[in-house]
Amino acid sequence: MMLRDKFFLLLVMLQIAVHSVFAKTFVSGVMDGDEWTRAMSPIHVTGDITVLDLTIEAGVRVLFDGYYQITVNGILKATGTANDSIRFEANAGNTQGWAGIVFDNASENSVFVYCQVKDVTGNPALHFNGTNLTLTHCTVRQNDNIGLKISNNQLYLERCRIVSNGAQGIYVDSGGQTHLVACTVTHNGSSGLETNDGQIILENTIVAHNNEEGILLSGDGDNLNCTNGVIAYNGKEGLININGNHSIKNSIVYFNNAVQQIANIQGSGQVDYSDVAQLNLGGTGNLMDDPQFADTSTFKLSPSSPAVDAGDPDPANNDAYFPPSLGNARNDMGVYGGPLARKWFPALFVQPEALDFGEVGLNDSLTLT
Repeated sequence: MMLRDKFFLLLVMLQIAVHSVFAKTFVSGVMDGDEWTRAMSPIHVTGDITVLDLTIEAGVRVLFDGYYQITVNGILKATGTANDSIRFEANAGNTQGWAGIVFDNASENSVFVYCQVKDVTGNPALHFNGTNLTLTHCTVRQNDNIGLKISNNQLYLERCRIVSNGAQGIYVDSGGQTHLVACTVTHNGSSGLETNDGQIILENTIVAHNNEEGILLSGDGDNLNCTNGVIAYNGKEGLININGNHSIKNSIVYFNNAVQQIANIQGSGQVDYSDVAQLNLGGTGNLMDDPQFADTSTFKLSPSSPAVDAGDPDPANNDAYFPPSLGNARNDMGVYGGPLARKWFPALFVQPEALDFGEVGLNDSLTLT
C-alpha cells in the first residue's frame, strides 16, 4: 500500500473515532417509533417532546438544553442496567433546569428501569397521572420541587432512591396510590411522603433525614400501611395523621425531631410490634428503647439491638435471609426484617468446591470426611 493510501486510511479511521467520541443527537417534537441508542448518546433535547412510542437504550444520557418537558401519552421503554443507567439531566450550560417527565394516561406497558432523573425545576421531576406503572432501581435526586407526584393512578416502586429533592420526596393526590418496597426516601426539603386523598404502602422502606415530617397524611381518609419500615431523624414528626388511618407494624419510629413521633390529630391508627419513642401508643408488642442503629444511613441494627427478634411472632413474618436479618427466625423490626429483607441485597450464590471421588463403581460405598 502506498504511503498516500495509508495516510488516507488513517485519516478516515481518525474521523470515525472522533465522531464516536463526540457524537451528539438533537431531538424535539413527536417521538413515534423512535429509538435512542447508546451510539447516538448524548441526546440533546432542544424542545418539548411528546412520546407516542419511544425506546431508550441502556447507557444513554438525555441532556436538556433548555426548559423543556417530556410528555408520555403512549409507550416509553427506558431500560437501563446496573452498570449502564439511563440519565435524564440538564446540560452543563443549562442553568434554568428542565421541566420534568409527565406520564399522562400513558401505556401501562411502559418501562422505567435503572433510570436517574435530576436537575428538574418548577415541576415535579416525575408526574404520573392516570398511568399505573412500576419503577425499579431508579434514582430521583437533586430536583428543586417534588420528586414524584402520583395522581389518580397506582405506582409501584422497588429499590428506588428518592433523595435530596427541594419539596416532598413523594406527593400522592387525587385518589393516587403508591407502594414502596426496599426504597429510600431521604434528605428531601419538605415531607418525605405526603398524601392529600391518597394511599401509601411501605414495606422494608427507609424514610429519614427529611426537613419536615417523615410522612404527612393531610387529607380526609388518607391511608398509610407500613411494615418493617424505618422512619427516623426527620425534622419534625415521624408521622402526622390529620384525619386518615395508619397501620404500622414491625417498624422503628425513632429520633424524629418532635415530642410526638406519631401525631394523630383526628385520625385513627394502630401500631404493633414496633419500636417507637412515645408513650401510650396502645397496640401489642411495642418497645420504647433505643434501636441501636449501626449507622444512620443504611439503618442496619447492631447485633445487640432490642429490635432484633422483636417483631410479630407470626411465622408468616419470619426472617428468611441472613444477612441482612440478625438473630433467629423471628421478625426483626426495621427494614432488614421479614421475608422482603432480601430486596436490599442481591442473592448470594456460593460456588461449591469440586470433590474428587476417584474411581467409583456402581456398587461402591463412599464416606466423606
